[in-house]
Amino acid sequence: MYFESLYEVFFMGGHGTYVWSAYLFTSSVILIMVWLPMARLRRSIKRLASKFKAG
Repeated sequence: MYFESLYEVFFMGGHGTYVWSAYLFTSSVILIMVWLPMARLRRSIKRLASKFKAG
């Protein structure tokens, strides 16, 4: 294994802050890119369903 301890996994020789913040940022962007279209689709379906019931 490359790392000797869990401490080394988190701090990576002083680069851990950069590495883990990059992972966090990238994961957040991907989650937002998945969540927003799904939320918009649900909203559109509800709006169309209410128009269909009213009309």
